[in-house]
Amino acid sequence: MSFCKLSWLICVGCIALLHLAASEEIVEVNWLADHLKDPKLKILDASYDLKPKPDWKEFKAKFYGKFDDLIKTHKNPAYASEHIPGAVHFNIDIAYFPGQYELFSLYPPELFEKYVQKLGINKDDRIIIYSRGPNAGMLYSAFAWWTFKVLNGGFDAWKKAGKPTEKGAASAAVIGNWKAGPIDKSLVATFDDLTHDPKGGNLFETNMATINMLDARPEEQFNGKAPLGFPAPKATGSHVAGSKNVPLKNVVGDEGVKDKSVLEKALKSANFDPSKPTVAMCNGGVQSSLLTLGLTRLEIKARVYIGSMAELAARASQYINSK
Repeated sequence: MSFCKLSWLICVGCIALLHLAASEEIVEVNWLADHLKDPKLKILDASYDLKPKPDWKEFKAKFYGKFDDLIKTHKNPAYASEHIPGAVHFNIDIAYFPGQYELFSLYPPELFEKYVQKLGINKDDRIIIYSRGPNAGMLYSAFAWWTFKVLNGGFDAWKKAGKPTEKGAASAAVIGNWKAGPIDKSLVATFDDLTHDPKGGNLFETNMATINMLDARPEEQFNGKAPLGFPAPKATGSHVAGSKNVPLKNVVGDEGVKDKSVLEKALKSANFDPSKPTVAMCNGGVQSSLLTLGLTRLEIKARVYIGSMAELAARASQYINSK
C-alpha cells in the first residue's frame, strides 16, 4: 500500500499522513453528530467489499492514476443505500492500486491528492472517515487513519445511536484543493525496510529480535489451524518467526476500539516489549492498520508493513517459517 497521512493512506504512492490532532485519531459518534453542520467538516464513507486482486500489470497499463475512469466503474451499493448525511464515498480500490506483491499499494502523494480533491476535499477541511462491516465497522476506514480521523464503531454505531442517515449517491463535487504531504516513514514499513534495517540486517533472519512484530490476524491463521490464504511454496509454517499475535478481537469490540486497560492486557499477553520499535502486519495491511490505530490510544507509534503476508507469500515465503 502506499500513502500519506491518509490515507495510507489504508493503508498507504501515497496518502498524506497529516495528523489532525495529536492522540485524537478516533472520534466518537456524539462528537460527529454535534459537528455535522460544520461547513468545514467533510465525511468519507469507506464502505468496501473485498475482491480478488486484479492483475497488477493490466491495472497499471489501463487504470493507474486514472481516477475519473475508476470512479465511473467502482460503485458501492451499501453507500448508495444509506450513509451519514453529506458523506461521499471513499473507494479503497481507487485510493490504492494493486502492486506486484502488495494487495494495496500507495500512490505517490501527488497522485493520491488528485483523488481526494475529486471528492471535494479542501486543505483546511476537517475530515472524518467511517466504514461498516467487520470489526465494529472500522476495518476499512482504519486503512486511512494516517490522514483522516476515524469514527469509532463505524456506521453501525451511528445508526445504533439513532443518528440521521440519507440515501443516494452524492452529486458531483467541486474539485477541492487538498494537498498530500510526504509519506510518514514512521508509520509505514516496506519489505526493503525490514530486510535492510538501519544496521544493514534482515529482520526476518534474526527472528525479529530487535522489534515487536505484531501479527493482527486471527489466532487460527497465526497458528496454522486455518489456511494461509495465499500460495506460499517455500513456507514451512503459518507465521514469521519471532512475531507476536495480537488478533483484532483483542483490540476492537462490538462498540469500537477497546479501553486502554484491555489493550494493555492484550499486549502483555503477547509479550510486547515497550522498549522496542513496533511494526504490525496481517494479510494485506488492512487489519494491521486497525491494530496500529488502536495502539494510538496507548500512545504507541507503530509502522504498518503494507505488503504483509500477501507480499511474503509471493516474494519470500521462506520467511513464513514458524508454527
